[in-house]
Formats: sequence, C-alpha cells, structure tokens
Amino acid sequence: MTRLAPLRLADTGTELVESVPSYVLRLAHTHGVSPLRVQRLIFSMRCADEVGPAVKFGALSFPALAGYSDATRTYLRRLEELTGQQILACGSLLKLAPMLAPNGTGAILGRLRWCPECFASGSPDCPERLIWQLKTAHVCPRDGCPLLIACPRCGSARASLRDIERRTKCHKCGHDLREWERRRRPLGHFYMWEQKQTEDLIRLVADTEWKGVGKDALKVVTNALAGETRQERRSRTEQMPTVTRLLERIRKRGACPQLTTVFLATAELGMAPRAVFESPLLVMQSRLIDSVPQGRPQLAVRRVPRESKERLREALIQMIAVPGSLLPPFRQLCCAAGMRASTFFQFDPDIYRRYGEYRKRELQDSRRERISRALWTAVLLELARQQEAAAELNLRQIGAAISSVTGATKAEAESVVHVAKLLIAALGDRLMPTIIDSVRFRNG
Repeated sequence: MTRLAPLRLADTGTELVESVPSYVLRLAHTHGVSPLRVQRLIFSMRCADEVGPAVKFGALSFPALAGYSDATRTYLRRLEELTGQQILACGSLLKLAPMLAPNGTGAILGRLRWCPECFASGSPDCPERLIWQLKTAHVCPRDGCPLLIACPRCGSARASLRDIERRTKCHKCGHDLREWERRRRPLGHFYMWEQKQTEDLIRLVADTEWKGVGKDALKVVTNALAGETRQERRSRTEQMPTVTRLLERIRKRGACPQLTTVFLATAELGMAPRAVFESPLLVMQSRLIDSVPQGRPQLAVRRVPRESKERLREALIQMIAVPGSLLPPFRQLCCAAGMRASTFFQFDPDIYRRYGEYRKRELQDSRRERISRALWTAVLLELARQQEAAAELNLRQIGAAISSVTGATKAEAESVVHVAKLLIAALGDRLMPTIIDSVRFRNG
C-alpha cells in the first residue's frame, strides 16, 4: 500500500517532462505539508531489497534529484515505492548514467532555474521542467523565454525547499520571480543547436518505453575503439574528431565524459548527442566519421599542406624577431591556422620552444596578456565578419577600431596588425574559411 498520493509525472514523452524536484514539491502541496517533511520521510525509509549504506538526509542536494548518481537512484526507488509510480526516472538523467561520469550532478545546475513566463501564465502548481535544470539548455521550449537562475533584483538563488505557494517570491527581497525584463536576446548559432539537441535528448529520456543506456554501452564504445590498430589511428591523427580522441582516452583511463563534453564533441563531429546514447553500437561501428548533416555546426580539422607549414614557420620566425610583438595565444594561433596544437608545432620543435619562451615572458605582464587575448579575439572575429560580407580587408582600420574597445595603445594594436599580416601572407586564402569555421563556432 502506498503512503503518498499516486501523482503522475507530468508531460512524460515530451521535452517538457517534469523534473523530480518539481514532482516532490507538487507531492508536498497535495498532502498539505512542507517539502522538507516529504524529504525527511523519503530519506528515513529503506526499501526491502536495498543494499549498501543508507543515504542520509542532506547527502543529496535538492536540484541533484534530477541527476544520475547512485544516491539519486536509491532516492527514486524509495519514492516509487511510496507513490506506486514506476516511471519517475523519466524526470531525471538516470537513464544516461552508464555512459556518463560518476559525478551525477555534472550536467545538472546546482541551483533551481525557472521560466518566468510559465510561472506567470500557468496554474499556481504548474510543474517545473527537467530541461530547465540542464546546463545545455538556454530557453524554455514552451515559450522561448530565457531561463533565470537568480533573482533579478538581489541576485539570490531560489530557495530549493520552498512550497509551491511561495516559490514565485524571492525568499530574501520578496521580488516577484514572474517579472523579468522581457528582452529576448537571440541565441548564437551553436547555442541554438545546443538547445535543439537538448530538447531532442530530453524527449528520449522522457520516453516511458525507453529503458535507458545499456550497462555494457561503455564497453561497446571502448571495444570498438580498441579494434582499431595503433598504426590506423596514427595515420589519421590530424583528421581524428574530438569525440574519437575523447573516447580513446576513455579506453585508456577507464574514465567517462560529462554530458557537456559529449555535446561539444558531437557538435564538432556533426552528430546528434541523442545518437550516442540511443545507439552507441551503431555510432561506433561507423567509426564516428559520418558526413555532417545539413545545418549542424562543424569545427573543421583539415590536413595542412607542407608548403603552408613552411610559410607559417617563416612567419613565426619573423614574429619572434620583432621586439615587443604581441603574439597570439596558442589556442588562437592554432585556431587561425586551422591546426591542433600537437600538429601545429610538431614539424619544428625548436620553433615551438622559442615561441613558448616568448609567450612565457609576455605572461609575466598581466596587462599585456589580457590585451593580447582581447586584441587577437577581436582581430579574428573581424576578419571573419569582413570575409562573410565580402568586404575589403583593411587591417589598419581593424587595429584602430579594436584598440578603442580593448584599451590597447596604438603601438600594441599596430603590433597585432603586423603579426596578422604575416599570418595572412603565410596561410593565404586558407586562413579565412578556417577562421569562419573555427572562431564563429567557438564564439557562438
């Protein structure tokens, strides 16, 4: 016999599925007690077939109930026994646990987010959505409203165990959390893709017929990678996608990725994150080198001709020879060249050493390091913008414009422009599409 009301989890099978913390709040509201009392009841009981040490009250934060840790699994089993509902895992990420890192809260925000539009237009006891708590979600799928994580007035987080009647008021300043600026900033290209893929993944998690990732899913992934010989992997080092490198590290170290890492890796590869969890065997059998579907972002990794490397080597020598030259940080230099750091410098270790020593001296001056990063980010983005607009490149005008924004002196801006000219001369037309693929993608 159940001891709590057999409430149904709201909106299962859709991207608007209710989260477990929201279910507990509605359960407390139905019984007319505080959420804290319901929590104490769940933590005080123990299932008949439960093994291992008891999960103590306070060992699991309220937002983490939507995660995928072992403590969350034990908590949901107790809650299902108390309510008689057997599909509460659809309100958490528990179904994805075998493929993700043991840290069960890595994909879940540590504070409760909310949609002010849903709070304002819905019923007083409207459910809170699982997707609101994911780091890879940015707007509410129902109305496109930006999700809030702190009070707009005082910046305080929502009180987790606050009953439904008072959840729309800030517990510190009393501000109505249903009010917001009503200014919707457009999402960047990558964040739009991330939002869409998160909704797709949540639909899979919320499907009551889907039992979750198999226990041997990680073994399938690692075995598929192990079947590739060392020579085969070395032959395509420069073309190996990030997700393949990531899973290869899993095979070597026995580690698991965070959910956000899976999103970044699959975005670079041009895959849907849902496919990795839904059909890991099919994904791995394809060696993760499928063609990129239309409309998905891609971070291109191209094989660099030897003559381009030689020209780039000469350009680097000229850069280092100029006293006080503001050189680009490693990441931005590799981004401009369209190469990974490991392949960028492998053709000349001496240049790598000299460049590193130069950058180390530059890092001793925090202002120069800050200005260098700001200037180079602005230069690369401006080059990409002008290339897309088919405008004539005028690096001197670019330097003057960005120096006023970043606070750099005229000499510092001209130094960056001089180095940019050397890079363009070394890489030629290849620099522009690489910047558009890489910098635009990384900055959304």
